[in-house]
Amino acid sequence: MLLGPDRLILHRSMTYNNQYALSKAIESEQLYQDIENDAIDQLLRRLAAVQRLKTAD
Repeated sequence: MLLGPDRLILHRSMTYNNQYALSKAIESEQLYQDIENDAIDQLLRRLAAVQRLKTAD
């Protein structure tokens, strides 16, 4: 095993106000997309690190 088990933990803060429900729904969707993209980027970086370790052997 080149790398041990690991977790990706991502956080975003978002305030909520009923007066701005529509704009908050849009903001929420954008935040989830950002979290998804960040998770994918982290995963790809970790896979690249594994690949470098494999080729170094």
